[in-house]
Amino acid sequence: MFIEQACQILGVNVNDMDLENTAKKAYRKLAKELHPDKTGNTDTANQFSQVTDAYNAITEFIKNPVVHQPTIPGFHVDFGGFNVNVPDGANVQQTVDEHGNVHFTISF
Repeated sequence: MFIEQACQILGVNVNDMDLENTAKKAYRKLAKELHPDKTGNTDTANQFSQVTDAYNAITEFIKNPVVHQPTIPGFHVDFGGFNVNVPDGANVQQTVDEHGNVHFTISF
């Protein structure tokens, strides 16, 4: 599951600075509403499963945020007014730390 899909299922913003806590709160709320034992309705089991899978995807992303981007000829990074042109043959590695800060490492 992609992180964007998981956030959409939980109703949280993927760019939330406190994604971990926001996702946890959203998951707990939805889990209480949808849990088949609580509702007595087995039809909510599928929705409950989707919510649980979405929360697990987000927590896994937070624990292991390393995303490897393939080498792209002429790759250009533009964020927050900071521009970087990466030459052909370079590798770009993006990581997100426990505080939600994004770090780029460019190697040749």
